[in-house]
Amino acid sequence: MHALALQHKIASASRVAEQEAGSTSNVQSDGGSEAEAEADAGSTSNRQSDGGSEAEAEADAGSTSNRQSDGGSEAEAEADAGSTSNRQSDGGSEAEAEADAGSTSNRQSDGGSEAEAEADAGSTSNRQSDGGSEAEAEADAGSTSNRQSDGGSEAEAEADAGSTSNRQSDGGSEAEAEADAGINCSHHNTNIIVGTSTSPSSLNDNEDQDKYFSHPVPKRPCFFFIPEADWNHLRSKQHKCRFKTLDWTNVIAQGIRSVHPFCSFAFKRHTVKAAGSIRTGPLFSCAGYCRFEECPVEVFVEVNNELSLKATVTFKGDKVWHSCNVLKRRPVRANDRPTTADVLTTKLPRSLYLDNLGKLPESVVDSGCRDQVPTPGTLKTLSWDNKRKKRSHTNDLLSLQKMHEEEQGSQDAIIQKIQMHPKGVMLWSKKMLSLFYQRCRDDIVYLDATGSIIQKEKGRSAPFYVYELVVRHPSKGSSPVPVATYVTNDHTTASVSFFLASFVTDLIRQHGQKIKTRPVMFICDGSIVLLQSLSYNFCGVSLQELLNRYYNIVTGQAPEDSIRLPILHRCLSHVMKNAKDLCKKHAPKHYHLAMHTFGAMAQATTIEELEEIIVSAAVVFSSSHSGKKVEKHFKNLQLIMTQGGRTDIEDSSIVEQEFMNDVGITSFQHHFERVIKQEEGDKDGEPNMYLSPTFIPALTKYFLPQAALWTGLLLGDLGRHGTGPVYERFTQRFNRAAQKTTQNYSQDNHTQGIMEKSQWDLKRIRFQRRRLTRLDDFVVTYKMTLNGLLREFRDSLKGKQRRYHVDEEKWKQRRQRKRGVYVSPLVKPFVMQKMKTSEKKIQTQTPTKETGEEAHQDDSNGQQHAETSLATTLQDAASQLSTLWQKEDTEVVVSVVPSQIRGQSFVIHHSELRSLRPHQWLTGEIIECYLHHTAARLNLGSTMYILNHYTASVILFEGREAVRRHSLSRIDFGKYRAIVSFVNIQNVHWKFLYVDSDRSKVYLVDPAKSAKELVESEQAAKRLRDYFNMRRACHSKTDWVDKKWKGAIMHHPVQKDSSSCGVIVIMMARLVMEAFPNMPRMDFKTTRKQMAQERTNIACEILHASVFNTDSNCAMCSTTKPPGSGPAFTDWIQCDGCCRWYHAQCLNLDKDTLKKAASEDWNCCLCK
Repeated sequence: MHALALQHKIASASRVAEQEAGSTSNVQSDGGSEAEAEADAGSTSNRQSDGGSEAEAEADAGSTSNRQSDGGSEAEAEADAGSTSNRQSDGGSEAEAEADAGSTSNRQSDGGSEAEAEADAGSTSNRQSDGGSEAEAEADAGSTSNRQSDGGSEAEAEADAGSTSNRQSDGGSEAEAEADAGINCSHHNTNIIVGTSTSPSSLNDNEDQDKYFSHPVPKRPCFFFIPEADWNHLRSKQHKCRFKTLDWTNVIAQGIRSVHPFCSFAFKRHTVKAAGSIRTGPLFSCAGYCRFEECPVEVFVEVNNELSLKATVTFKGDKVWHSCNVLKRRPVRANDRPTTADVLTTKLPRSLYLDNLGKLPESVVDSGCRDQVPTPGTLKTLSWDNKRKKRSHTNDLLSLQKMHEEEQGSQDAIIQKIQMHPKGVMLWSKKMLSLFYQRCRDDIVYLDATGSIIQKEKGRSAPFYVYELVVRHPSKGSSPVPVATYVTNDHTTASVSFFLASFVTDLIRQHGQKIKTRPVMFICDGSIVLLQSLSYNFCGVSLQELLNRYYNIVTGQAPEDSIRLPILHRCLSHVMKNAKDLCKKHAPKHYHLAMHTFGAMAQATTIEELEEIIVSAAVVFSSSHSGKKVEKHFKNLQLIMTQGGRTDIEDSSIVEQEFMNDVGITSFQHHFERVIKQEEGDKDGEPNMYLSPTFIPALTKYFLPQAALWTGLLLGDLGRHGTGPVYERFTQRFNRAAQKTTQNYSQDNHTQGIMEKSQWDLKRIRFQRRRLTRLDDFVVTYKMTLNGLLREFRDSLKGKQRRYHVDEEKWKQRRQRKRGVYVSPLVKPFVMQKMKTSEKKIQTQTPTKETGEEAHQDDSNGQQHAETSLATTLQDAASQLSTLWQKEDTEVVVSVVPSQIRGQSFVIHHSELRSLRPHQWLTGEIIECYLHHTAARLNLGSTMYILNHYTASVILFEGREAVRRHSLSRIDFGKYRAIVSFVNIQNVHWKFLYVDSDRSKVYLVDPAKSAKELVESEQAAKRLRDYFNMRRACHSKTDWVDKKWKGAIMHHPVQKDSSSCGVIVIMMARLVMEAFPNMPRMDFKTTRKQMAQERTNIACEILHASVFNTDSNCAMCSTTKPPGSGPAFTDWIQCDGCCRWYHAQCLNLDKDTLKKAASEDWNCCLCK
């Protein structure tokens, strides 16, 4: 055996030459490549590499094998019995060849392609691929195999029995060859010299030591079991003592990875017994070597028993030795290619690559072995090849025609029409027709179009759009199902009408003529093309005539044939988008008022309501002066807006469209023009601030002609519009649908959010955000995913959906749905504006005792209280306190104290304040309120956190589930230096809790005398440690996790009665906050007299700290507006005794009682 020679590396390249037994091996490297050659028994092996690729060849016993690679390729060849194998690769693909029995196989690939070929017994096979294939050829017994690849190939060949192997690579290649049968293989010499890498430009610089990955190799033989199905498949491809395909390399490599995943093995040879053979030796054996250049590991696999298929693995070499700058991976070959390609039909190549890379153990990642992670380029090639194989023709229309012919007679046939010019294809099946027939009678059908799935063809101006008819699932929340799809680049009314007409024709063939009148309601985005097409094909009339018929229905003049007339409705989200453009252009100074006005119109359910809104809007926006009429109609609009309905609008994916009227003059336009002319505006008075002269004319021209399509006139029970048999049948039809438990047109009928969800599902789930280039590719993927959707729909109907409760933080749902602001009741009504003067005027509301007088709120429930207190001095508070303590308990608000949390306050009721009387137990609200007030007074809001007493009790005493619900995920305790709180013990006792972050101490202080105070503090410290660990696990919060919390005791006076624990807790907390960050000295007295005085001081301070405004806030709910829903304007009543104001609604006073109270003296519950 000749010694291993390790040469200097030039430009990060290495050359290794080995020669044995009369063989000659030449290795040449130019520009960062690695080449290795091994030859045996008179064979000759030549390798040439230029630029960083890898090729492998194995030759045995006088055989000849030639390989050539240009541009980042890897080749392996196997040949047997005097065969000749030639491979050529240019640019980064993979080619594999095996030749048998004198056959010849030629392959050529241009542009990153992969193809596979097998030839046997003197046969000749030629394959050529341009753009994304991999070539594999196998031949045996004196055959010749030639491979050529241009543009990204990788080839492997193995040759046996007297062959010669030549490899050449230009542009980044690495070649390896090993030959058997009498050779001396010194490629894996265990005496490895770790050298340095030098280059001509850095010969005089300091040499950098290469980094290597090392791992021990299993010393004892290991084993794995070959799956029986895989073995049977290999046996079926066996020829004499060889497997004809390279599937065996995948099976063996996978088994070796299960015991040693760090090396990437290439195989030199294999033998397998023929069926019925009586010769001695193993059933199957093979040998391989690690493809990393300097790694000495070899592997030998033997299978001795065909019943157990136990494969014994023996490794040769001390340890793994891989350069950390090199990555190796086995080529994707044989059956792994179609398997991987099938996965790529529903997954993007880079996504699959990242998934595979993420699944690798960290140690395997460090080793550089990437056998299980094909490169994104290889995956793209596989995906492209698989897609191309599924195409029936190079022309997409001819391919669709062949697919259509193959589908004929099948129940799942979906291709119905193919258009040559303009290009288009219509897709639906008999199952989809039946689904439409089933759902359209009682539920809404949606029609819309979306783009960005198929790329625009070169030289064509119009892009491809996908039009879909979609029905809702019977169960709310389930995925909608498409029932017809049309892909085209012609977006005219004629094109879409032809699609719908063809769909209706097939419906009639399957279900009869009544199908035209069966659908109850259609919703689309408002496109005139879609509206016209739906009107023609499902209503049988033009859109203009359809609107005239709708006018007859809403004015009580519906004829008999109106019963089965489908309802056509525009999506409210799209309408409001158009309204925004209208208001910004024609009423920019009063945009919000105009939008609320338009929203009120959209919510109108009768023609009379719509007339009233339009008349008031015309007077307000079209009057040149502001007089009594403008003021009257402005108040009328206010009243309508505050009583409007609520609608949830999902408009995040709505595309704005130009508002226009291509319908022509309709009965609605005539009607509203006449109504507007009947009401004249103000011509006297101050100039009108709301004058927008073009707003009402634009509204009349572009929106009112189609009023039935975007308002609520045709939504709900149409029987409300008139009397007689026709309207009774309208009511009967609506009631029948409303009584059903499945989704129907009586609910959720404002927007086409279902359509947006369906389009999102089409783009992101079914097509994985891909941009296709051909119609036949679209149909293949569409058909595959459509079958899944239909099966999901059938499965969902078989059994009742089981609901699982999943705990979620409420903030996660904050942006799930966007509420329609302009179609919801006003929270803060508009203020009537006059012409500007030198001083800005602000209208405020002061409640009057005349309760019959209506007044509106100018604040919402969340309004901050004004800085007006009941008690301006402590003396006033003391006099008030004496009076309040003498009264019986009531729920009248006596104080509102700001909290440490911005925007929140503590509302103290009369009954809670009376708990401060001597010998009474304090409520938690009183204690916590005082702690927040003290922290604010001492400016400790950003230093000391006041923990809610209920949350503190849960943390210290409750189970894990309860603690997790009080994790305070939004609080960053790292911003604070301490926590002050208190806990309740069995509803009879209060204890003080103090957590000092600076000292990592926890104090649980008992106002009563206790010998267990230190033990309880230690337990509290442990609970706090667990609590902060839970926050890290659940919310990734690391604040205070590293603190070593310990329990501690605090010396303090003890209570001398059974009712002062709450007062002492307050005094302890106050001293701690006043002394912070130092420890306090607690030397206060706890006599009964001292406790009584302290109670009075605390009560007076709470009254003095109040920000409650008695002149503008209700003394029962503490806000300016009653809680919950109620009338638009609020009635107030004032107490003649204490002069507090109350909402009539909060006191549950009806109109009669209110009038009676207004006519005589009235006292509130506090003054009775």
